[in-house]
Amino acid sequence: MSPFRNSAEGKEDSAMTTLGSQSKLREGHYVHGISVNPKNLETLTELSGTDNYLSDGDIEKLKLGLRRGATYYDSSAKAGTDNELLLWVELKEGSKMVLPSFTELIKVQDTDKRKIDLEKIKNLLGQDHVKSEIEKIEVYYNKIISSVSNLPEGAIEIDL
Repeated sequence: MSPFRNSAEGKEDSAMTTLGSQSKLREGHYVHGISVNPKNLETLTELSGTDNYLSDGDIEKLKLGLRRGATYYDSSAKAGTDNELLLWVELKEGSKMVLPSFTELIKVQDTDKRKIDLEKIKNLLGQDHVKSEIEKIEVYYNKIISSVSNLPEGAIEIDL
């Protein structure tokens, strides 16, 4: 039982607390689909005063944040939350290919050592017309808590 504040602002008892219950998720997986297209950054780079250019350093900072952000953002509601996987697919310069969201293509099996299956991703990225547009594939994962199967062809494995 935890005290919860009454949200009725402006009333006498708004600062009062009441006992309630708090539920916690036993297991969950946050999946974020992010697409970075440097050609779509003109407005943002104008606001930041830069030269409409996304540097390699900017990309490395983004990947670092994506690899560690959930683990670093620890709170009572997210206690025990860890980053498990970052799948980074970089297309060749000038490619106009648009890949579908990978969200529904990744299968996570709950076992002692969490198994992440990338079979559907492997099949998608292995198609000739897709493979010819790919510059590199990086798979970052925490090898202590997870295992990854069916890595896409040519993928580089990197410890999270």
